[in-house]
Amino acid sequence: MTASTINDTTFTLRKKGSTGFTAARVSYDPSTDTAILDPNSLKRGATYTAGVNIGTEDLAGNPLDHNSFTSGSQLQRWYIKVRN
Repeated sequence: MTASTINDTTFTLRKKGSTGFTAARVSYDPSTDTAILDPNSLKRGATYTAGVNIGTEDLAGNPLDHNSFTSGSQLQRWYIKVRN
């Protein structure tokens, strides 16, 4: 991945039912190919959605697209439940 394309607008966190984003620090470690989303705070028992959008690119400049067989580019989502 191109490290400069992994930031707080391309790698986001949202609380379920909310239209706003949850504040989080975003970083990328190229030595391990790991993107890190470190939220400022999470509410116990809440469900969050982490998303990586098409603004991210690989080293060749290709946008991230998790399903190349579907027309258009798609956001990749993960659902996260915060346990007590």
